[in-house]
Amino acid sequence: MILDDLRDAIAGADSDAFDALLNAEDSDLNAFSVNALFGMCVLAAAQSQSRNESRHQLEIGRLLVARGARADGPLGNERLLQSPLVMPITSLNDWDEIVAWYDLLIGAGADPNSISEVLVDGFRCRMLMLSRVCFFFPVTVLITTEDRFELIKILLRAGANPNPGVCDRALDLLRYGLPHSAAWALDDAVARAPELADDEHYLAAKRLVKGVIAAGSYKKYLRLPLQELLNLLSLAQRGKLATTDPVMKSLVGVDNHVVWNVLTYWVES
Repeated sequence: MILDDLRDAIAGADSDAFDALLNAEDSDLNAFSVNALFGMCVLAAAQSQSRNESRHQLEIGRLLVARGARADGPLGNERLLQSPLVMPITSLNDWDEIVAWYDLLIGAGADPNSISEVLVDGFRCRMLMLSRVCFFFPVTVLITTEDRFELIKILLRAGANPNPGVCDRALDLLRYGLPHSAAWALDDAVARAPELADDEHYLAAKRLVKGVIAAGSYKKYLRLPLQELLNLLSLAQRGKLATTDPVMKSLVGVDNHVVWNVLTYWVES
């Protein structure tokens, strides 16, 4: 049966065989089967014994996403509520692969605001993905503090909410209560590892999270410097401000809407 063969190819991390089976004439898989295979692929990547195996699992994942696989549900049983986004940061030790899996999973619908359990002082705490990444700042076995800061930016760019006080996941809140915030997770991280107070990437992450919360969203946060630039341009256009900077001089005569559209596209892309 073609489905059994596909499962075997995933278990054996054989992306070539998997590709051939997908392209076979009798491999007409429904959405349920494709999603189930994708979940199996993510779990298999978590258990891979070598980088070669995990890279083959990543390739299989890409093949399944190309066939319409979605990653918008939890993996494992309901009690654990493990988002597929948990796998790369807890099982892989290659930064490029972690980023590749995040790009794939988020592109396939993985929720950056999914909630999962973290063991804290013997208690199971529910955290949003962003809070989970911030909480483990002291752990550098798989991810350096520099890479963790980049991971925080990836999640924020994907729409992660640093402030669960305005979380819209009403069902989860009713069942489990308010999850811990990213700011709390960062404070707790430095309390457990005081040396983080001198870590440039930790400090940058703290400034970023604080800035995003103050701005209201990551997109608005990115646009703050652009708004300041437009304010300066408006003053220059009205003759209330002079500049010797050749770039600023060239922008003075350009319509502000054009400047805004170009710069916002550049900053957010």
